[in-house]
Amino acid sequence: MMAYSHIMIGITSYIATGSPVGIAPLVAVAVGSLLPDADHEHATINKLIPPLKLVAKLTKHRGITHSLPAVLVVCGVAWFSREPVAIALAWGYTMHILADMLTVSGVKFFTPVSGINVRLFWLKTNGYAEHLITAFCGLYLVWAIVVMAGYQSVVVNIAR
Repeated sequence: MMAYSHIMIGITSYIATGSPVGIAPLVAVAVGSLLPDADHEHATINKLIPPLKLVAKLTKHRGITHSLPAVLVVCGVAWFSREPVAIALAWGYTMHILADMLTVSGVKFFTPVSGINVRLFWLKTNGYAEHLITAFCGLYLVWAIVVMAGYQSVVVNIAR
């Protein structure tokens, strides 16, 4: 999937869970949504944080950074830290892996134990279905913002 799709899926699913919304958690979700692709030299995350390019030099794309051990490490650190921003980053990371499982390429989720490719669906990267999912996420986000803004104004009016 494309970087913008990962970000939209990560943020949309995070907001849909009812998790705390704010600038820091949303940025953390976005970063987490891009982080697994640090294993790809030309990935957006490597342009934003150039030192991460080292990961691409040491690993294969959709290898260890897209695996169950990586998800367990990221989620474990977030869980034990109990920091909302760390939990938001872990959410984005995990959603990235799940989204990549929807693509034709899938992910080698059980690396380094097995090279079996896990695919839950067969979406073409940057294809129509991916664009449709991203558009749906965008519509949901607009709706959520309108609902939240409306809710906030109701709360402010009641408080007066």
